Amino acid sequence: MAAFIDDDIFYVMDQRKAIGHADSVNQAAADLVGMPMWNPFGAQFVSFLNTNYRTMQAVNLTSEMNPSLSGKYTITDLTYNLTSRGVPFYVEVYAALPA
Repeated sequence: MAAFIDDDIFYVMDQRKAIGHADSVNQAAADLVGMPMWNPFGAQFVSFLNTNYRTMQAVNLTSEMNPSLSGKYTITDLTYNLTSRGVPFYVEVYAALPA
């Protein structure tokens, strides 16, 4: 079992259950801001605000600028960059390679 808190909601999930296709989000290259990068656990990228992202959810990343990053990842952390003026709303996604 895996337990975590997200948005003041306590989640308990079965670690042995595979993430299904219905639970995944497709990340189109057109929605990316800048180039996705590798990190020690998988990948990170910045995208326009997408309310479909959830922690512990699969994301299908498609990168034309760095095709080696294209693939399926599990979202581990979301950082929102919101402002009332200036740049648009962005979300920075940290994702791990599937186990």
